[in-house]
Amino acid sequence: IINSFALLLLVGMVINEHIQAKKEAKNSRFCKNGQSTVVLGGLSATLAKAKRQNKAVYLLFTGSDWSPSCISHEKLVLQDSRWERLAQNNMVTYTCDFPVKEPMSKQTRQGLNRLASSFGVTQYPTQIILDPSGKELARREGYIPGPVGPYISWVRSVLFAAR
Repeated sequence: IINSFALLLLVGMVINEHIQAKKEAKNSRFCKNGQSTVVLGGLSATLAKAKRQNKAVYLLFTGSDWSPSCISHEKLVLQDSRWERLAQNNMVTYTCDFPVKEPMSKQTRQGLNRLASSFGVTQYPTQIILDPSGKELARREGYIPGPVGPYISWVRSVLFAAR
């Protein structure tokens, strides 16, 4: 009976997590990877998820459709299977996108601008690694062309130092 109850409880938790992920994905657009377009609320939810999963937060500010550096960073780093594995196993990703070609509501743009301002973002891409409480552990501004290896090494060194 106890094992059945534990299994039922576990199934309920998995279903609840799935429902939450679907709700977040439904609202995603400019804050990617299933995060809400309610920018500050979405980051809070990401931090809470990171805390639950005992992971860091990878916060990315990007201009996906206008910045050559951001486009290259996406293709050569973020889409690399080694990066995807590292990120999936160690971080919760929150991407704030500032597109030019895609329309965005005034409210969403203001929220993104406030978030970028609160983190002192002045160039794109800007990558910030946060601990689950929101404390900045490390930052990388701009894109250094080349292979994914140095980016992976950077994240691993930050995560190792934080432990």
